[in-house]
Amino acid sequence: MKVIIIGGATAGMTTASKLKRNLKDKVEIVAYQNLSYPSLGRCGIPYYIGKNFDEANIMIARTVEKFSEEGITVHTNYEITDVDFPNKTVKGINLMTKEPIEDHYDKLVIAVGGSLDKLNLPGNDAHNIYAPATLEAAVKIREELTDKIKTVVVVGGGPIGLEFCENFARNDKRVVLIEEQDQVLKDLVDPEIAEAVQMELERKSVELKLNTKVKKLHVKNKMINQIELATGELLDVDLVICALGFTPNTQFLADSEISMNPQGSIVVNDQLETNIPDVYAVGDCVLAKNIIDGSLMQIPSSTISIKQGKVLANVLTGKDDYFQGAMGTMILQIFDLEIARTGFTEEYAKKMSYLYDTITVSTKDHTAYVKGAKPVTIKVVYDTKEQIILGAQILGYHRAAMRINVFIPLIWSKTKISDVKHLDLPYSPPFSRPMDAVTIILNKLNAELE
Repeated sequence: MKVIIIGGATAGMTTASKLKRNLKDKVEIVAYQNLSYPSLGRCGIPYYIGKNFDEANIMIARTVEKFSEEGITVHTNYEITDVDFPNKTVKGINLMTKEPIEDHYDKLVIAVGGSLDKLNLPGNDAHNIYAPATLEAAVKIREELTDKIKTVVVVGGGPIGLEFCENFARNDKRVVLIEEQDQVLKDLVDPEIAEAVQMELERKSVELKLNTKVKKLHVKNKMINQIELATGELLDVDLVICALGFTPNTQFLADSEISMNPQGSIVVNDQLETNIPDVYAVGDCVLAKNIIDGSLMQIPSSTISIKQGKVLANVLTGKDDYFQGAMGTMILQIFDLEIARTGFTEEYAKKMSYLYDTITVSTKDHTAYVKGAKPVTIKVVYDTKEQIILGAQILGYHRAAMRINVFIPLIWSKTKISDVKHLDLPYSPPFSRPMDAVTIILNKLNAELE
């Protein structure tokens, strides 16, 4: 069996590695990657730019040579431009020599990931605007991050945008965040949780421009020197980082018969099969099933990509395996503040007409007689009819956000709230209070439902 993988990032190469371990010499695996390296850990880019570590190449999890030692062929600097599904053929170009290539498969895995969106405005080709998703972009930005760079504008207040804000601010740059919604982390956390994050950003001197967007880029000598907002405000700028959103890299499939949503995310079933026989898709370019309500979601996530890759490898091996779904779990640290979330927000529960209520608890993360106790806040959204937890959001310090791991299996398994009234959580003065925030909120939930 010959398996061709389009894309050399986390999902595709996880599939390749596990499939080779499963089938050994019974499978030939060839991956085509449009970059000069596979397996880039893009999550590290804001932290590399922010000088948390110095060797950029450690973001490459495994090299072409390492894959070759496993018996996996990775062709770098190849762009697949077309797939002839009836004839099981991929077509593309060698980006270095410009020579066309053609290859045939028995099974095809599409794992092309996605890209950060840039501003769709004249001037978005200037030399100092980036939507950094490659090793080369990260290295170039860090090289340019000299004393000449005074002001950095970050466009987009999602998790990646906030990570960039923190890392530029830690390098003594004036940072301005532009977000067209009325809060940061829109659709991920509720407004009162976002308000705490915004306060932390402002406490660290990040300037917030909410409820507005970029109207115009002022360019001089191929460099953006000012940004004009929809409010009419002009911002001087030396560097622009775009973290506006995410688009799957599936444009080459736009005219094909493969099933995609309007944004270009591929529709797959729980065995990662597309609507075309012998064609599969994994990773950031596919829609994942929300395990709570069955809806399809776009959730760019390395952890989901790895899980899907392992499941698909088992499916291609002939094992009866399935990808169960996801809940949009997220954890984030912005300066000193930690944020975690999973499942539904209150706004989503309301939008979907659930019979729901919420409870919020704020307390200290450990006992007062061990120094350094900090506040921790937990908000839970729960279904009053089914008496199950739908979502949780946490704010805190000292790894307090890891308490989200208690709520994930409760939501995942749709455990009745009454079944976990006396959940046996650990206690020691440096780690928690005798009645931890999680215990308190579970007790309050049970009291409300009695």
